Amino acid sequence: MESNKKISPEKKLWQSVLNVAVEDALMDKTKFKLPISTFNKRLCVEINHARRWFKNLTPHFSFVCSVSDCNPQSIHEKMIKKIKILEEKEKYLNV
Repeated sequence: MESNKKISPEKKLWQSVLNVAVEDALMDKTKFKLPISTFNKRLCVEINHARRWFKNLTPHFSFVCSVSDCNPQSIHEKMIKKIKILEEKEKYLNV
């Protein structure tokens, strides 16, 4: 179903911020080739940072969700489930 309502540039920007954070948090560290390069180590730090952002319901997280027209609690709950699956896999494979 199409809507005639245009999305503001600001909302598009914040939706992009949220999208990038989702993509970062859901990167699978088990896909990195061993030995892990300096670049991949830095990427792991960024992945962990994104995951923490979703795990902690901070005012900043709530703001980004709100201006993106998303429910912060709903996003938080969905992401926690997905992150938990990835982290269990990574722990099992010792990544």
